[in-house]
Amino acid sequence: MSSSARAFAVLTVLMFGVAAPVGASTVAYVLSVEGTYYPTRTAAWVTVIDLDQKRQVATIPVNRFAADLVVSPDGTRLYVSSWCEPQGCLGELDVISTATRTSVRRITMPGGAGRLFVAPDGQKVHVHTTAGLCVYDTVTDTVNVVANVGGGGSALSADGTRLYFGYPVSVLSLETYTVLPTLHPYIWGSIAVAPNGGHIYIVQEGGIGMYVSRYDANGLARTMPERPLWAWYLLRDLVVTPDSLRLWAFSDYGGGIHELDARTFEVRFFWLGEGVSTAAFSSDGRTAYLVSPKRRIVVMDSDTYVVRDVIPADVTGYPSIVLSEAHTLSLGVVGSGRVGTTDGALDCADAGCSGLFGRGAVQTVTAIPAAGWSFAGWKGDAACASGTLLMSDDHSCTAVFVPALQGPPAPARWDFNGDGTSDVFRYRPSTGEWGIGFADQAGGFGALAGSWSPNWDVHTGDFDGDGLADVFVYNDTTGAWYTCVNQGAGAFRYVGGTWSPGWKVTVLNVDGDRRSDLLVYNPTTGAWYTCLTLTPGVFRYTGGQWSPGWRVVAADLSGDARDDVFVYNDVTGGWYWGVSDGAGGFVYRGGSWSPAWNVIVPGDYNGDGRDDLLVYRSSSGEWALCQSTGTEFTYAFGTWSPGWSLEIGDFNADGRSDVFVYNRVSGAWYECLSDGGGGWQYAGGSWAPCWEVRVVDLGGDGRSDVLTYNPDTGAWAQGITIAPGLFLATFGSWEAGWSLPEH
Repeated sequence: MSSSARAFAVLTVLMFGVAAPVGASTVAYVLSVEGTYYPTRTAAWVTVIDLDQKRQVATIPVNRFAADLVVSPDGTRLYVSSWCEPQGCLGELDVISTATRTSVRRITMPGGAGRLFVAPDGQKVHVHTTAGLCVYDTVTDTVNVVANVGGGGSALSADGTRLYFGYPVSVLSLETYTVLPTLHPYIWGSIAVAPNGGHIYIVQEGGIGMYVSRYDANGLARTMPERPLWAWYLLRDLVVTPDSLRLWAFSDYGGGIHELDARTFEVRFFWLGEGVSTAAFSSDGRTAYLVSPKRRIVVMDSDTYVVRDVIPADVTGYPSIVLSEAHTLSLGVVGSGRVGTTDGALDCADAGCSGLFGRGAVQTVTAIPAAGWSFAGWKGDAACASGTLLMSDDHSCTAVFVPALQGPPAPARWDFNGDGTSDVFRYRPSTGEWGIGFADQAGGFGALAGSWSPNWDVHTGDFDGDGLADVFVYNDTTGAWYTCVNQGAGAFRYVGGTWSPGWKVTVLNVDGDRRSDLLVYNPTTGAWYTCLTLTPGVFRYTGGQWSPGWRVVAADLSGDARDDVFVYNDVTGGWYWGVSDGAGGFVYRGGSWSPAWNVIVPGDYNGDGRDDLLVYRSSSGEWALCQSTGTEFTYAFGTWSPGWSLEIGDFNADGRSDVFVYNRVSGAWYECLSDGGGGWQYAGGSWAPCWEVRVVDLGGDGRSDVLTYNPDTGAWAQGITIAPGLFLATFGSWEAGWSLPEH
């Protein structure tokens, strides 16, 4: 590779690089060869070095006749050209992913390929070949010969619109591919362009000496007459510092370096004693990275010439070096499984892993659970939730895997006496009286009654996992609470305590252990806790902070037999899906709907084992069925009349959730039987108004039935399902004023 080719390889980064953002790392790519001359070449490779961590991270084998390398402006691609021997054969352009460090495209050139120039926007790579100047279009993936250019040194203008090449030194417009006037009739040498675009420097190698000239890059006129450098050996590289004020010229004799004042050509000569032949600079120009044949990178203060550090690296020959910005993606694991990226750049198991990626790269992360585990979601940076990351900053993502259950937990049927049918719990808040109606499968109720203090919020669940319904009561004024553990047939054992007031209680099962847990949320402050049941009335608490004003719904949206939480803001329409991690925490996915969906009914409406959400706007009658895929929602929309109350059930025992709608003003009702695809079949009728409706399984046959109760009169009616929309009705009466907790 000629000295001028190496010069451009350095300058590419300096001309088009930008200051590194917070979190960026600097990566060096060094092209090295075994065997100085093409006929004696045995190997070539690119060494990848993390300059901030001061370590070599990889080597990438390339064609043994490799000649030059450049990096794309976004840092995602390396381009390596290769010559060929014997002369007359065809060279190559190798396109390498900096993420996977493997070749993704190898393109045959029409001749031996040498120097490379990448456009500032990264869309075109110009390749100097023996057949002329070729253009590889990275968008269309095509190669075309566009101009006949001679040999010698070459360099790209700072704005990427002109190519300077020789001999003699001429100017080629890369917009029209026409040759502009000749600048300099040099025999052989190097060309360098100031990063600020103001000047071109030409070093002529001839006779027993070397001479440097300076030209105005725009007017193309010489602005400094030719000046001799020194009379020893050949120039290996010519590099302009990022501030455009100095030139470093590398000698072939023992690694000597001339530093020239770019304005006056005043020369300062110094020795490093390393045999270095090229360098690249940090973006601020204060640090020089010198490639040493002693297989290391020498880190030098470019102002004082003091060596700060050395980095061992597999570099040799007369190498080229380019710098690029990169960011770290770190993947971690909670539980057991594999994590990685879809392109294979990262792939690791429980210990996790990390890697460097170009600043413009887009990476998609993957999570594969081990046998007996299931994937709950991603924790870490906010961007992790989507699984697709723009590497404009460092990212850290942790995959949460939780133990998989063998089948879902037994359904809670609110069976207080263990006979396989749903019973009805009722409570009168004004007096504290409570009662249980034991369904007798014949249209009647057996009765058990008792009395507590008034004003409890009452919730039903199964807190000891024995299949019998228990009750949890909480006073949101005093903070007192009790778990009322069913001892059989409705006799309770009480375990209680006191929390702060103001919580809203949701019964759910976040760890899948068949015992009901609680989520408490304060809609005023936004504070929340999951209360994982260890034994009835004994909880393990995990807390956090949301914003105020959410509506909280429990549903197994991910289908892993653990309840997730879905929170929705009626005012803004914002929502979050918190996937249970099995330990009381949540991994969040979010989005936004229109506001004012005031009814949210979870259920498995397509029978796929994952809960979905039916949302309804009672003011307008609009509804949307949000079917979970496990990671996102698909939607179906429609409109009913306004004013319905909604209850979930399964009226035809097909494993898909149905909806029972009732209008307390008109008395009209419908069974909305899910067709599994986002639509409904309807069966309806009309009753008297003012009923409270609960959907339960009073017949014990797996088909939902309906209980109606009038709190003003105390009248009740059972509707045992015979067929969709057809009930066997029985009637009775309790006292007025009861409240029926949600079942």
